Amino acid sequence: MPALNPVLKTLAALALATAMAATRDLVNTPAEHMGPEELAKAVQMVAKQHGASFKQIVGDALLKQNFPAIHAVGRASTRAPRLIELNWGDVSHPRLAIVGKGVCFDTGGISIKPAAGMEDMKWDMGGAGAVAGAMLALAKRGAKAASRKRGGLATTH
Repeated sequence: MPALNPVLKTLAALALATAMAATRDLVNTPAEHMGPEELAKAVQMVAKQHGASFKQIVGDALLKQNFPAIHAVGRASTRAPRLIELNWGDVSHPRLAIVGKGVCFDTGGISIKPAAGMEDMKWDMGGAGAVAGAMLALAKRGAKAASRKRGGLATTH
């Protein structure tokens, strides 16, 4: 196998570093600044910048489209739950799907969780943040593998 051009190696490393930093920023942003709507806006920006399609199902529409579990987790919050989807690639190719959970802050079990662990709850949306970052990395690297890519993020507050 021929060696990768050093310029291409550098560009690939920069794309990966950018995606990793974006993932950390999403996950480390406090819940009052990174709820389901803000996460959706971040994913929508990635879609727009890289020619992907963006779709979200919000609030009671989750029930109508048969996603009752996502709705149930987030229905008590003033910040509507959502299912976020990012797609690109040739529909005739096999699908590569990556799915992540994005509970931006989980207060549902606050009375049964020990106080010492509550500060770690901000990372409960790390799965969705990781999916957003992975999709950004694939887009920035110009992933042209024979597949269509789909990132799904179920997010609640």
